[in-house]
Amino acid sequence: MTDIEPTPSLWQRMTPIPATAWAVMLALTLFAAPVVFRLWSLSQVPDIGDPFDVAEFSQRDVPADQNAILVYEAALAKYDKVNAAVESHPDQRGKYPGIVFEQRKNTPEEREQISAWRIAQRDALLEWKRGTTFPLAQHPLPMKDGESIWTANIIDLQRMFLLARLEAEEFEQQGDVATAWEWHLAGFRFSRHLGQRGTWLDRMFSKAMYLSTVDDIVRWAEHPAVSVAQLREALNEVRAVFATSAPWSDVLKSEYVWLNEQLSKMSLRELAEDAPSLFSREPNLSRQFRLWVVGDPHLMLCLQRQILANCLEEMDKPLTQRRTPASKSPLLFHPDPNSVAPPNRLKPAEIKFAIQRSIASLAFWTSDSITNTVTSHEEDGRQAVLEVVLALQSYRRDRGEFPAELNLLVPQYLDVIPVDPCDPKGEPIRYRREESLNTVVWSVGPDHSDQGGVDLKSSNQNPTGDMGYIVK
Repeated sequence: MTDIEPTPSLWQRMTPIPATAWAVMLALTLFAAPVVFRLWSLSQVPDIGDPFDVAEFSQRDVPADQNAILVYEAALAKYDKVNAAVESHPDQRGKYPGIVFEQRKNTPEEREQISAWRIAQRDALLEWKRGTTFPLAQHPLPMKDGESIWTANIIDLQRMFLLARLEAEEFEQQGDVATAWEWHLAGFRFSRHLGQRGTWLDRMFSKAMYLSTVDDIVRWAEHPAVSVAQLREALNEVRAVFATSAPWSDVLKSEYVWLNEQLSKMSLRELAEDAPSLFSREPNLSRQFRLWVVGDPHLMLCLQRQILANCLEEMDKPLTQRRTPASKSPLLFHPDPNSVAPPNRLKPAEIKFAIQRSIASLAFWTSDSITNTVTSHEEDGRQAVLEVVLALQSYRRDRGEFPAELNLLVPQYLDVIPVDPCDPKGEPIRYRREESLNTVVWSVGPDHSDQGGVDLKSSNQNPTGDMGYIVK
């Protein structure tokens, strides 16, 4: 029999291949892998185009004689002029602004200095107050370098806002509750102006100032000199002003418009330089390579469009009317089972998977400060509590005590008992009368869980528990 030679193994067949050929194949593989991954990554997220009418949203349509931003700009100019004079004096450099920014946690000597600072800034304060009487405050979009007037001057604006709060407190101590209310209402209006057509940062400042103003109004309502007529007028005014609040969907639209504008002008090198917090310490060239491989910034833009297409319609709905949120993704919602999904729309799970690949998107859309803020309904909950507090104080002045239950406020003091916007079940605002002149009013708060109104959190602490007030 003729011996049959065994078939050579794969390794034996490859052995004669020259080392140079191996090196070339390895180099080609290493070169092709990033390209293949980039193409695959981009192919997983279809570009669906703008998820809303960007041109219509960005149009500036507020007449100059109705736009508070122009008055605030004038107030800032006056504020800066006094600031410059103080800073030029070697004994006063930085003194007043630094003390004011401590938010009234000052010694008696410092409070005297603050009073002098308020007097020095009176013209700026009065101009600021005049701006709060305007119907709207709208700056054009997109903002230059991502900054609106608010972002660029936020420290000075915060200090002017604090000076206005101190002005109100001064009038309260003097017993002039009518003038004090004018300043409280000015702060309330300003907090709503601050978020008009702004980015997430602007809206966060708006929210912080709003929560502080609500605390001040609750304190003002307890003043014995405040009449029932003043309380009812205050209730009507805070309702009307709060109705002008910018919806959170506008915040996401503003972020999208700004991002589109910035990325259209930004090179990969500039993007890598502009986002050092997204990377550990590594050379800029390495950053650029990582961004390019995953498909950023184009991947980030496509993801923004997919996310907004998924959530924009739901953002401003009450919790009881929203579609079911995707697990651990409060900004993503499961599609309506009774409707046909538009073409190229990704499911929430697919969007979440893509977010994990996009370096820029991962930093933004997984941030607790972003997702929790725009989904908590904290402002709405605080507003409902405020309206009940004002009604309770009116009832107490008429009857000499607080009601045993909230239903007694209807219909003379409230048309209906407000539903708690933070309660997914749609339950009303909580209330408990502990004594005839001591009650507790609360919302379940951003965590949507009722703790019984036992440990109420300050509005300045980003509360995770119940939020409300002990009313006296």
